[in-house]
Order: sequence, then structure tokens, then C-alpha cells
Amino acid sequence: AGRGESRHDVMIIIMRSEEHVSDRWDSTLVKERLEEFAAHVAPDHPALGKAVECSEVCFDWGIYKQPTRDSWISPKGRVVLLGDAAHATAPFMGQGANMAMHDAFCLGEILMNEAIAVEDGLKLYETSRKAYCEAVVSKSSMVGGLHTASGFKAALRNNFLCWMMLRTMRKVVATDPTARKPWEKSPRRFSRFFQQWGKKIHSICSQSAKV
Repeated sequence: AGRGESRHDVMIIIMRSEEHVSDRWDSTLVKERLEEFAAHVAPDHPALGKAVECSEVCFDWGIYKQPTRDSWISPKGRVVLLGDAAHATAPFMGQGANMAMHDAFCLGEILMNEAIAVEDGLKLYETSRKAYCEAVVSKSSMVGGLHTASGFKAALRNNFLCWMMLRTMRKVVATDPTARKPWEKSPRRFSRFFQQWGKKIHSICSQSAKV
């Protein structure tokens, strides 16, 4: 990003680890440790090691899956959540900020409608956004698992599941939640047979890897 002296080049290494890693955005890592990671992940790519060697700052971010909430609305109906507070997501589909903005747009549309009581409006907001956002979070975690897969699962991903992942991502990116009002009925959706099939295959691969 940027040009000349203001240019910033970013290199990202994604890998699975049983080690606990902070999820703070300012969590840094000593360069020598990252060099070890690069040599382990891609020993045949000297350019990767050179990029680490020339880096100025090395960040170390842990990515974790958060449990879903039963409701985004407080028991007394005075507080409602949106964005990461409601549905924190892994970054593998690049939809975190998008969903937060869509949440705000949807909630704003409802609150500006004087015909809808606040209590009913909050429930309508949750009904309009919760299932969709949780589905995107689930898909993002699935894509992340496939990105970091190895062995048989990696071969399955490379030779079969890539087109399915792209299809899923295109569908999510192409979704425009502002195209209809939250109180309007949702149009009939296409069958999700292939998406469900992909999840089953991913589940079977995960179980076989544990055996």
C-alpha cells in the first residue's frame, strides 16, 4: 500500500498451532521466531525468508472461533449489539467490517421507521441479521480450516473444493443487504445443497485426520 517512502509491503504466514497466541492487534513477535516459522512453512522459498529478514515489524496474531450468542439484545431490551461485539469472525472471507456496516444500516433503517416500536424493532433487527452473520462467520472458519489444511485435506482442497470455496465467497460478497427493507419478506433462496455437501466432506476429512 502507498508509494515511495510511504509504501508498506505486507507478508502474511498462516499456520495452525497449539500454542496460545494473543489476539491483540499490537501483539508483536521477534524476527528470529518468524524466520523459524518461514523456514518451517516454506523451506524451498528463499524469497520468503528474505522478506522476513528485511521486515521492520513482525506481528503475531492468534485467530480464535467465538461461540455464538443466544441473543444480541439485553434482557431488559435497553442494549443491542452489532459488529464484532455480536459476531466476531475470522478474517478469511474479509467480511468483518462489511457485516458491521450492514448491521448499522439495518438497525438505523428500523429505528427511523416511526411505525415500528423500539422493542419490536430490535427483535426485527436481530431476526434480519443474526442468522446471516452467523452463517458468514461459520463459512469464514471453514475457509480458514481449508487454507491451513495439510496432507489429504490439502489435496482435496486443491483438486476439488477450490471452486466451491470461490462460489461461496462470491455469493457472500455479492449479497446486498441494503437491497430490501428489514421488514420486507426475504426472497426465496437457491438450494444450498452443494454448500452443505462441502461441509459434510470437510467434517469427514477432519474426523479421518484425527484417527
